[in-house]
Amino acid sequence: MEAVNTSSGIELYWASTWMGDANRWIGPVLGLPPLPFVDFGDALLRERPDGVHWKSAPLVAHAGGRPFAWVDDEQTDADNAHIAATHRGESLLHHVNPRIGLRHEDFTALAGFAGRPEFSAGGQRAVEEREQTVPVAL
Repeated sequence: MEAVNTSSGIELYWASTWMGDANRWIGPVLGLPPLPFVDFGDALLRERPDGVHWKSAPLVAHAGGRPFAWVDDEQTDADNAHIAATHRGESLLHHVNPRIGLRHEDFTALAGFAGRPEFSAGGQRAVEEREQTVPVAL
C-alpha cells in the first residue's frame, strides 16, 4: 500500500456496491484508512442494455474531467469504449483478478499512472484549474 498514498498524487475513493460500508468491512483488511466513496444513487446495480457496466457513467461524472483510474474485476471493452467517448480526461481501467485480489503490482501500476508527467503541474497537458490528485476508484 505504500505505493498508493497522498504523496503519490492519488486520491482514493471506494467505488464498491458496499459504498460507505467498505470503510467498515474492506478497508481494515487492506490496511486503508476511512475513505470517501462514490455514491451510485439510482445507478446502483442497474444493468444497462448496451453492456456498459453500471458504474461507468457515475465514475466519469465523479471524476469531473480529471484523470482517474478504476480498479475492478468487472470492466469490459464496452466500459473502455464508453469512458473513452464520454470522459475528457485520461483514464486507466485496471482489471484485478477476483480470485487473487489487489497485489503489489496493481498498486505499482496505479502509482505509475498517477505519476505521469501530464498530470503534474509542469506537464504539457496539465490544466491550471484541475486538481493535482488522481482519483482512484477501488
